[in-house]
Amino acid sequence: MVLTKGRPAFARERGERGAIAIMVGVMASMLFVIAALVVDLGFARDTARQSQNAADASALAAGNVLYQTDSTCTTMPCFDKAVMAAKEYAQTNFNVAPAAWDSCTDPAPLAYVPTTETGSCISFNDEAEPSQVRVVVPTRTVETGLGTLAGVETIDISRAARATLEPGVKIECSICVIGSMAHQIGNGDISVLAVSGGGGIHINGSLAGQPNSEVEAPSGTITIEGTFGNSDFDPEPEHGPRIQDPFAGVTFPSYSGLPAKTNPCGGTGGTGAYTNYEVGNNATCTLSPGLYVFTGTLSLKNTSKLRGTGVTLLFTCRTGTTPRACNAPGESGGVFDAKNGDVQVSAGSAQLPGMVVAYDRNNTSDMFLQGNGDSVLTGNVYAISSKVDANGNSCHTVNNGAVVVEDIYMNGNNNCLNVTNGVPAVYELPPDGLHLDQ
Repeated sequence: MVLTKGRPAFARERGERGAIAIMVGVMASMLFVIAALVVDLGFARDTARQSQNAADASALAAGNVLYQTDSTCTTMPCFDKAVMAAKEYAQTNFNVAPAAWDSCTDPAPLAYVPTTETGSCISFNDEAEPSQVRVVVPTRTVETGLGTLAGVETIDISRAARATLEPGVKIECSICVIGSMAHQIGNGDISVLAVSGGGGIHINGSLAGQPNSEVEAPSGTITIEGTFGNSDFDPEPEHGPRIQDPFAGVTFPSYSGLPAKTNPCGGTGGTGAYTNYEVGNNATCTLSPGLYVFTGTLSLKNTSKLRGTGVTLLFTCRTGTTPRACNAPGESGGVFDAKNGDVQVSAGSAQLPGMVVAYDRNNTSDMFLQGNGDSVLTGNVYAISSKVDANGNSCHTVNNGAVVVEDIYMNGNNNCLNVTNGVPAVYELPPDGLHLDQ
C-alpha cells in the first residue's frame, strides 16, 4: 500500500464542487436582479416615451389655439383656451387627470403663467404677445416591482416640451385696399383723419402717386405690402403683410322675395329690387330707410342730390330682372355712379347693418365717386372685387365706417377720399411657423 500526503483526491473534488455551486447561486441571483431591472427600466423608458409624446402634443395643441378666437375667446391671446387644449391632449395621450396639474411644478417656467393656474407647468414667454409655450407633464411615479431587489422601488418620470410660433398679426384699417395690383392715385389725396379705436391705411400690392398727392393717417399707421413713392406720407409708411377681406364674416341678405320696384325716390321707394335709375340734372332723390338692391346702374347727373338715412345700397347681378349673387370668380353687376352728384346717405339697414354702399363680393363693376360733386357716406363702403374711381376735383368722405375695396384709382387735381371718425375694419393674420424647439 502506497501512502500519499495531503487530502484525498475525492475530498478536493467535493470541495470544489461546493464552491462552484455557491458561485453559480450568487451569479444566478445577480442575473435575476439584472433581468428584473431591465424589465422595470424598459417599462419606465416606455412610460417616459409616452410622457414626452404627451408633452410634445400638448405644447403644439396650446400653440395652435393661442391666437384662435371664437365664442369662448374674443380677445387674443387666448391663454385659457390654450391651457385647456394642452390639458386635453395630455389626458388623451397620457391619461393625465385634470387635478394633477394643480400640484405640478416646473423648475424653469417661462415668464408668464396664467393667473387661473395654481400650478406652473403650462407657461408662456410673454403676457401681451406670446411666441412660446412650455408644457411640463405632471410627474408619473412608476413602481419598479422586482427592481426593489436592487434597492430601486420607484422611478419618477416627467417630460417637457416647448413650442414656438410667430404670433398672429392684427391689421386695423379704415381704408383697406386688398387687391395685389399697382394702385394709382395720381395727384389725389387719401386720408384717415380720425379713428375710433385705432386704425389707418393698409394697401396690398403697391401704391403710386404724384409729388402733390398726400397719404395721411396721423393718428394711425400706413402699411403697404409692396413699393411706394412720390406721395407725401404722414406718418412714413411701413411694409406690411398681405391681408384678405376683413369683412369676410359678414353675411349678405337673401334676395328672395324682394319686391320689384322702379323708382327708389320718395314714398314709392324703400326696400326692394331695382334695375336702373337716373337722378337727373338738379333733381333730388330722397331714400326711405331700407335695403335697395340694384342690378343695373344708379347714376347721378350734374348737381343732382341723393339723400337718405338708414339706407343700404347693394349692387349685385341678375338673371332677367331677378337679383342674385354674382358668379365666382367675378361678374359685372350693378353700378353706383355718383359722377358730379351730391350724396348724403347714412347706413342703418337691418338686412346688412353698418353697410351704406356694398357690392356683391364677386361684382367686378367699378364704383364711381368721381366728378365735381361731393359726397358723404356714413357707414362702410365695401367692394372687394371692384375698383373705386375717385377722379375729378371733388372730395368724398366716408364717416363712421371703413372703405374696403379691391382697387382705388384717382387722377385729378385736389380730389380726395377721406375717412373721418373711422371705425376700422379688422383682419387677423393667423399665427405661422408653429414647431417644437425643445
